[in-house]
Amino acid sequence: GCAGGPEAPAAGRARPRPTPWLRRAAQELYDAAFEALGTLRGYSLYHEPNHIPMPWHGPIITTVHDLSVLRHPAWHPADRVDWYARAFEAGLARTHHFITVSQFTANEMTSLPGVLPDRITPIPLGIGAEFKPLPTGRVDLWRRGTNLPAAFLLFVGTLEPRKNVPGLLEAYAALPADLRERYPLVIA
Repeated sequence: GCAGGPEAPAAGRARPRPTPWLRRAAQELYDAAFEALGTLRGYSLYHEPNHIPMPWHGPIITTVHDLSVLRHPAWHPADRVDWYARAFEAGLARTHHFITVSQFTANEMTSLPGVLPDRITPIPLGIGAEFKPLPTGRVDLWRRGTNLPAAFLLFVGTLEPRKNVPGLLEAYAALPADLRERYPLVIA
């Protein structure tokens, strides 16, 4: 695991999950505390960066990254699909304005759940100024410590069916051997 962070579950073992009633009770307690704290501190606007906003006393802006849970529920864990079934529609009604990370998702928001286009602003993801190349010596030292070559193809993401890692592996395997040799595939 990460320093100070939880250990990842061993391969083939699922993390223990709390019973559904306990998870719902904990979520309701968290929702109430969230809104109470926001009220006490005088916050008037709430931005939810992950699809479904919690209850809130004022305007809500919700960022929607994609609608794959609605389009392809089989690609997601059952508890996430259940969460969407229970909460997504209510979150749509509570949200005053939506941010999507692409025009494609904005179009899906108007066609699938029927959100009016004037309630959606597509804002493509970007990179902050603090993200810039590190000094070469520092990168080389880190790379040697991790045993990574100077050049490689990097995939970063969850190992869920919706990420299509088998498709990535198939496409990578179809590349010419000299290209694969020059750019090994690294999955994180």
